[in-house]
Amino acid sequence: MSRRTSVVSTACILTLVACAQVDDDPGECVAWRCRDTCRDQGYDGGTCIDRSCTCSGTPHTDGDADSDTDTEGDDDGCVPDCEGRECGADPVCGRSCGTCADGQVCNDLTATCCDPECEGRVCGPDGCGGTCIPGCADDEVCIAETGTCCAPSCEDRMCGSDGCGRTCPPGCADDEACDEETGTCCTPECGDRLCGDDGCGGTCPPGCPLGEGCDDVTGTCQDCDLLAATGCGDDERCGLYSPDGGGDTWESGCLPLEPDAPGPGEDCEFIDDPLFGLYDNCQGGMWCVPTGSRRGICHRLCTSDDATNCESVYPDGSGGTVDGVCNLSIFRDPPIDGLLACLVPAGCDPRCQDCEDSGDICLPASDSADNFATICIPMSRADTLPGTGAAGDECDYANSCLEGLMCLSSGTTNACHPFCDVSGTPPADCDFTACAGTMPTCSSIGDPGWTEIGLGACL
Repeated sequence: MSRRTSVVSTACILTLVACAQVDDDPGECVAWRCRDTCRDQGYDGGTCIDRSCTCSGTPHTDGDADSDTDTEGDDDGCVPDCEGRECGADPVCGRSCGTCADGQVCNDLTATCCDPECEGRVCGPDGCGGTCIPGCADDEVCIAETGTCCAPSCEDRMCGSDGCGRTCPPGCADDEACDEETGTCCTPECGDRLCGDDGCGGTCPPGCPLGEGCDDVTGTCQDCDLLAATGCGDDERCGLYSPDGGGDTWESGCLPLEPDAPGPGEDCEFIDDPLFGLYDNCQGGMWCVPTGSRRGICHRLCTSDDATNCESVYPDGSGGTVDGVCNLSIFRDPPIDGLLACLVPAGCDPRCQDCEDSGDICLPASDSADNFATICIPMSRADTLPGTGAAGDECDYANSCLEGLMCLSSGTTNACHPFCDVSGTPPADCDFTACAGTMPTCSSIGDPGWTEIGLGACL
């Protein structure tokens, strides 16, 4: 007999049919188990009534499911079909196909013995077609996923979450929306608004297209301002993304913003996204200037006509800030024509190549506002950047050349030129090669920044 049933011998008369209740747990009555248990007690069968198992007919002294009272077993001619069944009633005669070991229960759906999985659970499915005990109190509901009981909290709420994964009754009318915070029904006021707050804690439909931000004041969609880093929601930021996965196309738009997004001068990485294609994880108004495969350093964006974005951008290490130099072209082609990036002053000397990181080279950089600084940037890497070049080799980027050289315009082509000293008093403890060979002359190139520090190039 199943662990979930108990027999009560007292019989009763129900509409002229003799019956007996054999299940004292009204929440556990299972049709096949009720019928099988009653037959084992000599009754004709059993039925679940009001969630209790009630036997029908008159008990027979021989314990068989027929109407005689002999003392020998009867054969009613029914052949049980228990093929593939470990327990439960067979589908032909309704007789038991077996009982399960202690600790197991019969899964009514599969007719197999099953070990209930109720460790740490007080309610909900037991994995065997039944429920875990002891169950929840009358004023609680069971969260099936966790097997825990939860008391719904709907006081003074007429809609929204009850705190247990359900909603508070009675809910809102079709033309109303629920303010989840207050649990009250509200009529959205969107009018001509396409996006933004609907006055009920939600947003007005249809919302903005991919990459556009919403002006919450006017409820209109607009392109974000890349340089000002404005025009996007609180959990978004205005940045660059590449729909073709990092090819030739870059666009500005409102992108996901990580809570701990890296800032100016910090390491960053590129993210593959099914919607945007490829974008970096920097803060708004920045771009991850590549230093290798899918990685780089965050730099504030600027333009060749306006370098003000580079003012007081980078920390100086002592609690203050220093200006950057708006000159992304020193590194590689900008993602959008006219768009540059604020480079980080390093205070290195191109003649000495004294960057702290051995993988970096020291280069001079100027911008349209006559800002000048020396910059430590990564050497060329074959996976994302141009190759390296010796003196006289053609080049495309400032860092296409070997350490101690820079790519400069030389007539109709660009070539790698060694740095040299035109001051006559080179920095102390600085070892660099004098001009020789096909580039024997150390000349100033006319840039005020170069001249100020006595830097020249071999021509």
